[in-house]
Amino acid sequence: MVKKITLVGNNLTFEDDVQTVKRELDEIVKGSFSAHNTRHQNGGGDEVSIAGLSGQAADNQNPTAHAAEHVNGTDDIQNATAGQKGVATAAQITKLDGIEALADVTDPTNVNAAGATMNADTTMAANGYFLDDDTMAGDDATKVVSQQSLVAYINGLLLPDIRARAYKAAAQLNFGDGDWTKLLLDTESYDIGGNFDVANNEYVVDRDGLYLILSGLVWDTAGMVGDRTVECAVYVDPLGAGADAAIMQSGFATDTNSNMANAVGDVVVLNDTDEVSLYGKASIGANTADALGGETKTFLTVILLREL
Repeated sequence: MVKKITLVGNNLTFEDDVQTVKRELDEIVKGSFSAHNTRHQNGGGDEVSIAGLSGQAADNQNPTAHAAEHVNGTDDIQNATAGQKGVATAAQITKLDGIEALADVTDPTNVNAAGATMNADTTMAANGYFLDDDTMAGDDATKVVSQQSLVAYINGLLLPDIRARAYKAAAQLNFGDGDWTKLLLDTESYDIGGNFDVANNEYVVDRDGLYLILSGLVWDTAGMVGDRTVECAVYVDPLGAGADAAIMQSGFATDTNSNMANAVGDVVVLNDTDEVSLYGKASIGANTADALGGETKTFLTVILLREL
């Protein structure tokens, strides 16, 4: 039995040592086939293909064909929604890109830009729930009104401050016997509304309404004869037509010992443009009478109570 083969160049020698022969054959095979495996690797002249093979590859492989099925293929990956997992769409990414960094829904700038009413706002004019309506004619149950409109509306409900008082500053002398004579009231105590006409000694009504009228007339006792009559009356010229007529009147018997005062007042309805004045009459025979002057003696007061 040959136990040893020795190769030197192209010559072989044989020995009968089996272990030696095996070792030397191994070295020959290694030397002769050391470059063979590289031919079947990536880039070699005879690459090995695993296409069509069954089983499992030793290393993870890139599934190139499989990936194509999920990109506009037969098995597209679903879009992500609130109710399912998936891939974000272009629209979703665009929306995310539009959100500012560290976005906060409570940020004052964002809230104000969204149209909210802020504590620092000084007007609500741009808000749809805001009204500027002095008459409240809209009667809207879902909107709020401005302070100015509220004040204007309430003022419209309240009674306008219309009142006047005028008096005779000095005595008015020589009333003829039995003649109604107009008192020449020439000085105003007040005239809120500008209705008293000092030049014509009368109050001119500027609106229909319910009015309180007060008046007084003090007579001088000098020249008085007892048991005669002195009177005063409030006259109204309806609509300023020149047809004065008494609407209230008072009188009493004369007394030679003290000054005498007539007073008359009432609540009456007056109309726009009516003219109100104070008259006096002394029925004392051949003598004449004088009306005393002064703010507390001979006067006329007109006050609007309610518009009609």
